[in-house]
Amino acid sequence: MSHPDIDRLYAQLRSGQSSATLRRVPITAADAVIVSAVLQAAPRILRVSFIGCDITAAILDALLPGLRACPALSYLNLDGNPIGDEGLALLATWLATNPKLERLGLKHCGIARAGIVRLLAAFPANTVLQALAFDANAVPRGALRAVMHAVAVNTIAAAATRLRQEHHRRNHILELVGTPLRPSSAGAVVAAMQCAAPGTRVLSLTDCEVSGNVLRALVTALAADPPCALSCLRLNGNTLDETDAGLLGAWLATDPPVTDICLENCGLSGLGVDCLLATFPANTRLCSMSLVGNAVPTHLLRSLHRAICRNQIASHCQRLQSDDPTLTDIGLDGWTRRAGQEFFDAIGPHLRCATRLTKLSIADSELSASGVARLLANLAHNRSLLEVWLDRNPVGDEALSHLVEWLAANPPLRCLRITNCGIDAGAIIWLLAGLASNTNLTLICLDDVTLPRATREPLFQRAGVACFRQECARVIAGERLWELSTRHVSPYLRHVRVGDDAARLLGQALAVAKAVTSVVLDSGGISDEGLHSVVAGLQTNFTVKTLILRNNTITDVGAAVLASWLATNPPLESLDLIGCPIGPAGLQHISAALETCTNLKSILCEQLFSSTIVRRDISLKLAHNRMMACASLAVSHVDQDGRAPMHLLVEAAGRVGGPDVFFMMVARGHRLLVRNKLGDTPLHCAARSNLFLCAAMLQHCPPRK
Repeated sequence: MSHPDIDRLYAQLRSGQSSATLRRVPITAADAVIVSAVLQAAPRILRVSFIGCDITAAILDALLPGLRACPALSYLNLDGNPIGDEGLALLATWLATNPKLERLGLKHCGIARAGIVRLLAAFPANTVLQALAFDANAVPRGALRAVMHAVAVNTIAAAATRLRQEHHRRNHILELVGTPLRPSSAGAVVAAMQCAAPGTRVLSLTDCEVSGNVLRALVTALAADPPCALSCLRLNGNTLDETDAGLLGAWLATDPPVTDICLENCGLSGLGVDCLLATFPANTRLCSMSLVGNAVPTHLLRSLHRAICRNQIASHCQRLQSDDPTLTDIGLDGWTRRAGQEFFDAIGPHLRCATRLTKLSIADSELSASGVARLLANLAHNRSLLEVWLDRNPVGDEALSHLVEWLAANPPLRCLRITNCGIDAGAIIWLLAGLASNTNLTLICLDDVTLPRATREPLFQRAGVACFRQECARVIAGERLWELSTRHVSPYLRHVRVGDDAARLLGQALAVAKAVTSVVLDSGGISDEGLHSVVAGLQTNFTVKTLILRNNTITDVGAAVLASWLATNPPLESLDLIGCPIGPAGLQHISAALETCTNLKSILCEQLFSSTIVRRDISLKLAHNRMMACASLAVSHVDQDGRAPMHLLVEAAGRVGGPDVFFMMVARGHRLLVRNKLGDTPLHCAARSNLFLCAAMLQHCPPRK
C-alpha cells in the first residue's frame, strides 16, 4: 500500500487525468479493492495499463467493478499478468455487455484454448473491440484466427461508420494491419469503402493474408456494379503467386479508377509481373506501382515503369487540357529515360495553355539541347510558370543559348535550376547577357559551376536587384510585406546594390505600403537623388519605424532631405546612418529637425562622436523622446525590474545631462520616492552618476522641518 508507484497511480486517478499506468509493481487484493473504488470515481479515464503487476484472476475480479464503472474507458493493457483462462473468462463476461473498450492487451498472460473459447462466445454481442494483442500465449492457431476474424468484423464496421460520418473530408482511409481476412470479410471491406464520400479513397490491407479466395472475393467486390471508386490499393506483406497476380491483372484490365497500387514484400516473381504487364495496353489510369522487396528482374521493372509513365503523361495531358485547378506542380524527373522522348514531346504542347501551372521539374531525364529548345518553344507563351528544374541533364553550353533567348523575353519565371548540366563557366557570360532585360528571375542554381569572381558577383547582383524590384512590385500590388531589404541571403553576396533606379520604385511602394515596418538599404548604392525618392514615398507612409541607410553615398544634401521629413514628426523610431559621408552641416539639419520630431529614439552615425556639441544636443533630444514615451504612458509605473521612468532618466542623464527633462516629468506627476528592486530611489541613483541632476532633485524637494 505504501509503494510510491501505487501512490502515484492513486494520484493520477484522483486528479482527473485521462490515463493511468502502473509497471512492474505487484498489486495485492487489498490494493485492487482500493484501485477499483478510485476507478469508480474517475469517469474521465480513457486508458489504464497494469503491466507486469502479478494480477491473477482473483485480483482481476476485484478490479473489474471499477473498470465497468468507467464509461469512457477505451484502452486496457494487462500484459505480463498471469490471469490465465479464468481471468479471460471474467473479461469475456464483461465484454459481452459491449462496453466502449476498443483495445485490449493480453500478452504473456498464460492464456490457452479454454479461455479463447469463452472469449469467442462474447463476440456476437460485442461490436466495439477492434484490437486484441495475444502474443506469447499458448493459443492454437485456429482459435487465434477465429478471434482475430471477429475483431476484424468490428474494425470494418467501425470504419464504415466513420467513413459514413466524415462527409467533410477529401481523403478517406481504411487500414487493417495483421488481421487475417476471410472471403466474407473482404466483401465487407469493400462495402465499407463504398460508404465514404467522394474523394481520395485508400484501402490498406497489410499482412492480412489476402491471397487465393480472399483476393478473389476482394477483386470481385471491387469490380461489382456499381464499382468501388478506389484511388489507392495497398496489399503490402501478403504472399501473392502467379495466380493472384493474374487476378489483379484481370481486374486492372477493366481500367478501374485506381491510380496507385503497392505490392511491397509480396513474394512476386517475374511470372507475376508478366501478368501485370499484360494489362497495360487496356489500363490507362494506373500511374504508380511499388514492387519493393520482390524478386523481379530488372528488364521487367523497366518495362513496367515505361508502361506506367505512359499513363502518367496521358493523365497530365488530360488535366492540363481541362485546366485542372489542383494541378500546379508537375514532376517529370526521369521520364524521358523511362517513357521515351516521344512521350515527353506529347505533353509539351499542353504546357502552352497551362494557366495554373507554377512549377515544372524535368531532372535526370537525359534531356538534350534539342529537347530544351522544344521545351522552351512550348513555354514561350506560358505566363504562369514560376519554377523550372533541369538538374542532371546533359544539355551543355548549347542549351544555355536557348535559355538566354527565353530569359531575354522576360517570362514570369523566378527560379531556374541547371545544376550538373555540363555547362562551362565561360558560357555563363551568355546568361548575364540574357538577364540584362529580365526583371523577374530572382534565383539561379549553378552548384556544379565554379564561377570566377568577376562573373559570379554580377550574376548574383543582377538576380538580387530583380528580387528587390519584385518585392517592391508586390507591395505596390497590395501584398502585405513587413520588410523591404537589400540584404542578400546568398553566401556569394551579402548586400545588393539596387541603385537609384530601384530606389525610385521603392519610393512608389512605400507610398502605398500598408504593413512595411522596416526598410533596410544597407550598402544599396543609393545617393542623395535616390534618397529623395525614398523620402518622397515616406511622406505618406505611417507604418515604417526602422530605416537603415548605412554604407550609402548620402551627403549633407541627403541629410537635409531627411531632416525636412523628420521635422514632420513621422512614426520613425530608429535611423541608421553609419558609413554615410555626412558632415557637420548635415548633422545640424538633423539636430534642428529633432526639435519637432518626438518619435525618433535612436540615431546611429559615427560622425556624432567627432563633434561633442552636436552629439550632446542630439543625444539629449533623443533621451527626451525616450522619456516622453515613458511619461506618456504612466510616469510613475515601474517595469519588471522595478524601475520607474525617473530611474531611466538618471541612467540616460549620466551621459547627456537632463535636469530639464526631470522638471518636466515632475510636472507630469512623477513621484520621487519610487524604489526599484534594490531599494534605490532616483535620488540615490543620481547621487552616484550625475551631481547636476542630483542638485536639481534636492532643489525641487522641500526641506524637512
